[in-house]
Amino acid sequence: MPAADTTADRQFFLMHESQLRLWGRSPYWSGTYFLTYGVGSHTEVALTLFDVGVDRHGALYGNTTLAAGFKSVLPFARASAPELELGLITGAMALSSLRDGSFGGWMYAIPTFRLPLLRTRISAGVSYASEQLYGQGYNQFSFAASIEQPLPIPGTRGFSLVAEWFSGSHELSNLIVGATWHLHPALILVLGWKIPTRDQFFHLNEQALVAEIGVYFPRIGRTPAYVSDHGPAPTH
Repeated sequence: MPAADTTADRQFFLMHESQLRLWGRSPYWSGTYFLTYGVGSHTEVALTLFDVGVDRHGALYGNTTLAAGFKSVLPFARASAPELELGLITGAMALSSLRDGSFGGWMYAIPTFRLPLLRTRISAGVSYASEQLYGQGYNQFSFAASIEQPLPIPGTRGFSLVAEWFSGSHELSNLIVGATWHLHPALILVLGWKIPTRDQFFHLNEQALVAEIGVYFPRIGRTPAYVSDHGPAPTH
């Protein structure tokens, strides 16, 4: 799910995501790698390697797609209603399958805002992607939504409960619930649980553990070395 912020101007951000299931008839591991660079004007450019994994026999698993594109978070009414943090998350990526050499694309437009007092962030919009991202035979629009609740827990910094969901019957049609922890201005950790929602059955054998680690690199030509005023890192 595209996040409601972007990488700071002239800064790199690198994140690795692992999905792991060690039980059931189809255990697997799958990794996704994100590299973004902030170009200013609430925009970042990104290079992503999606869904590279192996099954229980060591055979290649997943769509294995290389993507390049951008994401912008366009602010609205920041002067008249700054507490709402209104915005529009929008972006596009060109997709190239490393499995069969085919090409496709991904586009999304997702309004986002915060609830006053509770500081809950709610994002909901539409996503369209081709089979290079959604899986073979799927080229469709989906509803995408997420909710993030910051928790001021003593001894922690930047801790939030999160949930995100894609509708549809494709491979991204999942509910993921978990938590993010901005452990350090340069480091973010994410731990979650994936529940496929492609059908009405929510078998444990289809679910998986999700873990992410993200690192901000020093801004180029600017001090301080790391930004501390940046929000939670993108989970894409």
